[in-house]
Amino acid sequence: CGSSLVAVDRTVRVPDGTADSQRRVLVAQGLLDQLAATPSPTEKEAGYTTDVRGGMNVGGPRSGDPEDALRLSSPPEDLTSFALAQVVCTFSDSAAAEGDGSVILGGPGKAPLRRYECTDEVRSRPGSTEPPSSAVTGS
Repeated sequence: CGSSLVAVDRTVRVPDGTADSQRRVLVAQGLLDQLAATPSPTEKEAGYTTDVRGGMNVGGPRSGDPEDALRLSSPPEDLTSFALAQVVCTFSDSAAAEGDGSVILGGPGKAPLRRYECTDEVRSRPGSTEPPSSAVTGS
């Protein structure tokens, strides 16, 4: 574990018949809640930690946002590099993302949306390497 990101299997239940856009938000919120939870005693013993703090929420896109955008209740740029890496890599490997390994995130304010990627370097050095990102145009 150390200072690298390691995948831990988690399950998020979503009601049958949920529309894809809402499914992404429900999965993202469930995963965010799990990231914010204290690791189990076994996970702690293995050295797992989390830098994601509780109380953050995820919403879907606003009018004019791409349909796969996720809006966090805290601006992504305000998260620590560890927390941002955990969120981006968790979302990008889940049903919260569109499937290309990237995730579009924004905050509650008017700051532009950004497309973040989870790379091998981010996984191996999350505290010193922030997820690469690019501005999302047309939002």
